Amino acid sequence: MDKVEKVAQEDGLPGGMRTFLAERGMHPQVQWDNEKATRTILEDPTKPVILVSNHAHALEPTLSLAALPSRKNVSFIAKHGESNMFGPTMAGRYITVWHPGHKETEEQKDKRRARNDAGIQNAITKLIAGELLYIAPDGGDTSGDWKKGVVTLIESALSMDEAYLVMVNVPDTKKTDPLLLALKKTSYKTVLIANATKVQDLPIPESVKNMPYGKEKLLMFADILKTHYDTWASSSITTPISQPHDT
Repeated sequence: MDKVEKVAQEDGLPGGMRTFLAERGMHPQVQWDNEKATRTILEDPTKPVILVSNHAHALEPTLSLAALPSRKNVSFIAKHGESNMFGPTMAGRYITVWHPGHKETEEQKDKRRARNDAGIQNAITKLIAGELLYIAPDGGDTSGDWKKGVVTLIESALSMDEAYLVMVNVPDTKKTDPLLLALKKTSYKTVLIANATKVQDLPIPESVKNMPYGKEKLLMFADILKTHYDTWASSSITTPISQPHDT
């Protein structure tokens, strides 16, 4: 058993990701809006949390998870194939979604959509059970548009007694850098973590919440959430930098 797999078994996905990066010479430098309050929620295995980050590059999901305190019930919604570099403990925490293939037939498209719907339903079940779920809302798409998966998760969380959204941003990553090249360029990378916000307190108008489910609602919901994230990510965060808690 390699070290990454061993740590993942003991400390969960965040510990495994920290070890994976450390073995390659990279360490996240965490900059919090409110470390004490947010860490308390992130460490609590009974608190349902949706963690979102930017995703211009393969580096952001890895760093975002590595920046978290150790917690075993953490899952990662990721596209097919991204778990292949990890052992069974890490890979077992992935919820796979499929991106559109080149020249899909209608049958292939229907199959992909059914798989993705099942994946999101699995994620909702985990959230209800108190898990922390990581999702990159733009799915690595260069358009930057937020996809319906995160909207469906947050809409489901609105009906829960207590669920949180935590926004993460990894500044200055470039789409053109392969993951291993990016790891060689620098030993430390800043990870910004926002205040944990109750999903019920997000700035979503009641008129949008009460719209019938459909494309128009999904687009409006996604646009509101993306604007909320972009406003925070572009603001200046002045909290002193600290290292992530190991165990």
